[in-house]
Amino acid sequence: MHTPLQFSDPSFEAFPHNSALVSARQRRRVLDHAVDTGALVLPAHVTGPGGAQIARRGAAFEVKRWAPFTAQA
Repeated sequence: MHTPLQFSDPSFEAFPHNSALVSARQRRRVLDHAVDTGALVLPAHVTGPGGAQIARRGAAFEVKRWAPFTAQA
């Protein structure tokens, strides 16, 4: 993820390039997998307090909550 807009619209491109369709498909696959399995998404370019728990909203996705990073003793 390069921008929070890509959660709601995985086909949104932050910058034009020649593999935009492949990138959009891969983002959708990752988000579908996260919703289906409960896996957290760790977006490299989107700041947040930890991993993002993803939910579907119609054909789009959203961050349901942020799972904070915590140190284990």
